[in-house]
Amino acid sequence: MASELDVVNLAIGYLNFETITGLEAPVPIAAAARNAWPVCRAAFLQEYAWSFAKRVVALPLRTGEPAAWNYMYGVPEDFHTCYRVFQKENRDLPGTLPYEINLDPDGHSRVLLCDYDEVCLEYGSTRPALGVFSPLAVEAVSYRLAFALCQMLKHDPNEQQTLYQTYMTILKAAIASDAGARSYPPLTADRYGQSRRRGIIPALARRPHPRQRRETREDSE
Repeated sequence: MASELDVVNLAIGYLNFETITGLEAPVPIAAAARNAWPVCRAAFLQEYAWSFAKRVVALPLRTGEPAAWNYMYGVPEDFHTCYRVFQKENRDLPGTLPYEINLDPDGHSRVLLCDYDEVCLEYGSTRPALGVFSPLAVEAVSYRLAFALCQMLKHDPNEQQTLYQTYMTILKAAIASDAGARSYPPLTADRYGQSRRRGIIPALARRPHPRQRRETREDSE
C-alpha cells in the first residue's frame, strides 16, 4: 500500500535527488513536494472517471427556491466530477437525471439542482485513499509530481518534456486498465432525454414539488 511519502520519494528518485524520511524534512525538495503534492493529486484525479475514486451518496435536501428547478441539494465537499444523478429506487437503471451544479444562493458552497426528489449522486472524489489507487495510478501520479518538481527546482525543459511524456504514457495505460471497472458511461441530460424518447430508459416517477401541489389545491378551491 503506497503512502504519500512513497509517492514523493518515487518522484524525487526520477529527478535523481536524495530521498527523504518525511514530508516535514528541512530540505528544499521536501518543502516543494508538500506544496506540489495536493495540486498534482487533484490534477491527476480529474484526468479520468477513476473507479477507485467513485462515491455514491444520498443528497441532503436544501431549503430555498431554486430558479427553473424544483429541488436544491447539498453537494459533498470532496466532489469534483458528477458521473450521474438518480433516484434511490432507480439505482440500477442506466443514465442520469437532468441536473445542474451551481453555487448556493449565499455563494459559499456548491449545490445540485434537479426536478426530482430523493436523489443520489455518483461522483468522483478528491479524497480517495492512496491505498485504493491501482499500481499504474500510483506510478502515473508520481510522474505527475516529478514533472511539477522539475518545473519548480531544476528548470530543465528537456527533462520536463521527458517526464511529462512518460506521465502521459503511463496515464493512458492506467486509464485503459481502469476502463472496465465501470459498468456504464455517464449520460448527459440531453442523451438521457433522447434515450427515454426511444424507450430505452423507463419513464421515472416525477413527484410534484410541494409548491406545485399547493398551487394546484388553491386553483381547485
